[in-house]
Amino acid sequence: MLEPVKVWAVELTRDAPAEEVEGSLALEAEALVFTPKDGARPARRFALASVRKVRRLRGSPVLMVVREEAGLLARTAFYFVQPPPLDRPRAERPGLGAFRNPQRKARRENASYFGVWNQEKRPIVREWERAVRRALPG
Repeated sequence: MLEPVKVWAVELTRDAPAEEVEGSLALEAEALVFTPKDGARPARRFALASVRKVRRLRGSPVLMVVREEAGLLARTAFYFVQPPPLDRPRAERPGLGAFRNPQRKARRENASYFGVWNQEKRPIVREWERAVRRALPG
């Protein structure tokens, strides 16, 4: 089994705001276990039997886990580095600056940030992807 690793978990649902939660990720015999650093939040167990897909997002230090909960697919992204701000940026300057696309700039900056960290974290994210896939039943 792998040693627990520090990650930031983000639940990717349409009806809930994206919130990053720092904690540790561990792989147990029958579950992925995310334990938040903040003791006020409970640990989350993702049964391996419910996991439908696990993959490393190319070009980024992110492990995506897709699982089935109550007949619906749920996605959780585990970032192996602190993710950039999840809020959408606002135009800062009036005038000509208002014609620039702040979302495009933020995407470009985030891609650059992830590209730099991906070089360092790629081996560990690959190792986690392979270990989780091997642990899946069936």
